[in-house]
Amino acid sequence: MPLLPDLWAALQPCIAQHPWLAPVFAGLLVVSYILRGLSVVWGRYQRSQELDQTQQADLVHALQDQRDAAMRDLTIERTAHAATRTRAERAEAALRDHLRREEIK
Repeated sequence: MPLLPDLWAALQPCIAQHPWLAPVFAGLLVVSYILRGLSVVWGRYQRSQELDQTQQADLVHALQDQRDAAMRDLTIERTAHAATRTRAERAEAALRDHLRREEIK
């Protein structure tokens, strides 16, 4: 990093005149690193929360899709059962009619 040595060379005369500047700059540097670290941690936390919310939303949509599919299957099954019941009732009625005709003969 050529910037830091150049910066240090430029600041040395000022620091020689004001010796309290070195600890202040060091403290500010430490504070800036801490704030940067906190910013990175906060960003990761927010991304993980967004990911969790997205996963939960996907799970809710998947469960709703499963429920809707089950309801469609149930409706189809009910319709098929009703059609089978209707065919069975017609067959029973036809058989009764046939048996009555046989009894009459």
